[in-house]
Amino acid sequence: MNILSNAVKYTPQYGQIKIDICEKELRKGVGLYRFIFEDNGRGMTPEFLK
Repeated sequence: MNILSNAVKYTPQYGQIKIDICEKELRKGVGLYRFIFEDNGRGMTPEFLK
């Protein structure tokens, strides 16, 4: 939820947010999912990432 919240918060009006959810095969009766979030918001500066 935090990733989605940040995408909404930092993506400008008329920007794009894409969410891709893929169900992978079961492992020992447990569901496994892959979530991919993409947006065209402002992102983080290289200095912040360090």
